[in-house]
Amino acid sequence: MSLTDLLNIVPGYPLLSILIWFVVAIAMLYLARYPAHRAIKSLSRVIHHGMRLASRSVLLAEERLVHRNKEVLLAAGRESLERLIEREFQRVDAVVKRDLSGYPALQHTLAEQITRIDEDYRESAELPPPPPTWVNAVKAIVKIPFNNDPTVANIFKEIHKSITKQYKSTMDEYRKSTGARHALLRQMMPYWRKLTQTLDQVGKKISGLQERAT
Repeated sequence: MSLTDLLNIVPGYPLLSILIWFVVAIAMLYLARYPAHRAIKSLSRVIHHGMRLASRSVLLAEERLVHRNKEVLLAAGRESLERLIEREFQRVDAVVKRDLSGYPALQHTLAEQITRIDEDYRESAELPPPPPTWVNAVKAIVKIPFNNDPTVANIFKEIHKSITKQYKSTMDEYRKSTGARHALLRQMMPYWRKLTQTLDQVGKKISGLQERAT
């Protein structure tokens, strides 16, 4: 029996057959409403639980993804910070090497300047006038009794002239030596200034290194 024969309940009246089938279908659906409702509810529960599980899985996946992204960002930030610190240490090391590269030459210059100043200072030391060579002769002559002898008086007069001349010559030499010492002291002033400037440069470099270290 074909499908057409099944649908054509009343031969020659297809519309009536369709109407009968429609009524039968409605009756069957009416009778099956409770099982259909239960089936729909069961299907809805299954879909609901499935959606809840899916949403829970999505939330867990989101949390894991957020945690993973945070770890990746922290690792990237830590690596970037390490590179930055390494570059800063390299820069400080280069600055230290650059600033201290001239320290041996600076130390040698300081040693030379100090030696030169010490030599000039020793040369400019205050020296007493040399002892006169005529002191012993005067002492010997004074012991000679002259008893108002004009010859002895003339001798003493000549001695006085010689003493005066010798004193003048000695004082002239002393003034010359004092002037020379003063000239040496004046020549020392540029070296003192240069030494002071050098020490200031050393102090500035050390201060700069301390600031960079902090």
